[in-house]
Amino acid sequence: MNTRQFRILTILTVLAGFLGGGVAVVLLQGIQAHAQEGGVQQRVIAQEFVLVDEAGNERMDLTVNEHNFAGLHLYDVKGKELLTLAAGKDGAPGLHMNDSAEKPRLGMMVGKDGAPGLVMCDSAGKPRLFLAMEEDGTPGLYMSDPAGKPRLGMMVNKEGKAGLEIRDSTGETRLGMGVDKDDDPYLLLIRSQDRVWSAP
Repeated sequence: MNTRQFRILTILTVLAGFLGGGVAVVLLQGIQAHAQEGGVQQRVIAQEFVLVDEAGNERMDLTVNEHNFAGLHLYDVKGKELLTLAAGKDGAPGLHMNDSAEKPRLGMMVGKDGAPGLVMCDSAGKPRLFLAMEEDGTPGLYMSDPAGKPRLGMMVNKEGKAGLEIRDSTGETRLGMGVDKDDDPYLLLIRSQDRVWSAP
């Protein structure tokens, strides 16, 4: 065993204290055997890796669950999940962040159709703000009330038409305004299903 291989084994011995359990044993034994053969381990195959702190608290894991979702999870010292980076079996990746009470606060994802999206939640974990890109390239910003009802939406469609829509507590559109593809402004005031006033 040369000096370089000895250094690798020394580092892995320290890592074993962090990894713990069967993962560290298998990793260390595999590297030792390979080092004795004069090679360098460049690939490790496993279904789960767990990282713990000095007190033995699980702080991170890298797993593939029973639903075939591959994910990286980060935890605080109390075991509360704060961040998840995952890829579904359909290939859709996502990043999700929680607060210290494990309430969801921020989510980012790319759908199966390739359209990206971002969601922000309030302190109760309810989605309140959405930023999305439709499959056809139409961007939109949407806001909901604490009850989850959509109240405001802004978008620019693929034809270049920019618009703003405001809804009431029942989800009915009450006001619409914007600039169309010909750069002409418009305004709609709506009461129930009847158009009350519009311009032009």
